Amino acid sequence: TREKKFFEPMLAHVLSDHKKLLFTVKTFIQPKMDGLACISENNTLMSRNGKPYTSCPHLHQNEVTIHGELYNKEYYNNFNAIVSLCKKQKPTSDERKETSKKVQLWMYDFPSSKEKVFSERYKDLKAWYEKNKSPKYVLVPTFEVKSEADIQKYNDKFLEEGFEGSIIRLDLGPYENKRSKQVLKL
Repeated sequence: TREKKFFEPMLAHVLSDHKKLLFTVKTFIQPKMDGLACISENNTLMSRNGKPYTSCPHLHQNEVTIHGELYNKEYYNNFNAIVSLCKKQKPTSDERKETSKKVQLWMYDFPSSKEKVFSERYKDLKAWYEKNKSPKYVLVPTFEVKSEADIQKYNDKFLEEGFEGSIIRLDLGPYENKRSKQVLKL
């Protein structure tokens, strides 16, 4: 086995390839942001490929591992603005100040509770969030769905609100550091 040099996040499959898994276990839906995927741990923010985001130290924490997205709903239709704010390798203090006012960590999974299924990890994430409430952190809204009609209703709502679409999460098992059937994108 190869040695990991960085935390590898759980990545999504396309829903249409794994539709038969829907509702075989508890099934949840979340809005899909058009931001930058991020792992927050050990006072660092890393891309899904292990590259550091150095312009967002205001989002550092060293208690847990959080999987989320660098995002701000004000920029829902301007992905390039988020990229510009977050991907500076040597940001000036003024650029960091601007980023601290505009970039949030939208949190959707909690690898710190790696051995638990999604619904339990999300409860743990919510508890961490409640303890560390701040405008810089946003807990991604998550809803249990019981039918394809529910999925359609929430997906339509998320699109109306300016999100990119939806992510489906299934209580199939523990957090996986790879592309997983537990996470499906519409």
